[in-house]
Amino acid sequence: MLGSQNVTLQANNDISVLSSIVPAGGTFDLMLQAGRSIDIQKDILVAGDLTLIANETVSEGVFDAYRDAGAAEITMASGTSIDAGTGNVTMQIKAGDDKTNFESGDIILDDINANNILVLNEGLTAGSDVIINAGTVLTAAGKDNPLVLSTANGTFTNNSDANALSAANDRWLVYSDNPTNTTLNGLTPDNEVYRATYVTDPPATVPPGNTVLFANEPVTPSSPVVTGDDGGAAAAIAIPIGVAGLGVIGTIAADRLLAATPLFTRYPAIYPPQVTGAAGLMRPAISNDRQYIIHYDENGNPRYVKPNPAR
Repeated sequence: MLGSQNVTLQANNDISVLSSIVPAGGTFDLMLQAGRSIDIQKDILVAGDLTLIANETVSEGVFDAYRDAGAAEITMASGTSIDAGTGNVTMQIKAGDDKTNFESGDIILDDINANNILVLNEGLTAGSDVIINAGTVLTAAGKDNPLVLSTANGTFTNNSDANALSAANDRWLVYSDNPTNTTLNGLTPDNEVYRATYVTDPPATVPPGNTVLFANEPVTPSSPVVTGDDGGAAAAIAIPIGVAGLGVIGTIAADRLLAATPLFTRYPAIYPPQVTGAAGLMRPAISNDRQYIIHYDENGNPRYVKPNPAR
């Protein structure tokens, strides 16, 4: 039990919650700061704000020599819960690169109930993911972006279902790497945005609606990957979706359910030729209803298709 006063626990390496944390009365905030990982094996109930920080920095008190090697993680064991009531829950794996050892791993989530939930995996190690356990529900009752999950160098995986994220009074936001790696598992966003991260497009700048934001900018292939008629407004180019090497780079998630060869139409009257002769220069073509853009080479030949980053 904790009394009605704020508590901060710090460790150079790991912090493990092996017994349930419950308030003895009153309101208090609880902060856990670990130089490496935080492992939650039992329930946490607070009557205030809960802040969990892994891969904490030297500037915040970690002794570099005592931070052991190994990936920094924040993990909630399956079946555990965090309840902050009207308080806020923040979980963060920091970059932590002012230390000798600053490898990072996943944030693994189970049931959380709070006014606002903010989960930030800022770890620099590739594959530093945000993962929701099976059967989990994250419930945020607040307003003004109350439920935000973000990974800077990993992907988002929902192992629960379509009800995993609940923000009844506002909306939820998920920042991930790309549609191919991301597992929504029934979550249905109102919007999908490309070339967007928590840093470049923070929650306050994102248009209304439940939104998944993807960081990826598809890479231009070194050789043509599509062929077709570049002959005018009436011409349509059939390009396979989701087949490696055959045309579409970074498909929008919902399009995995569409026909294998949708048609994309170019409209020269809207986008006149912009051939300059510079090798590799792409000129634009208007997208279809699914917000894809065909890109052409300097000779007017279609080369590749990718999602419209302005969608």
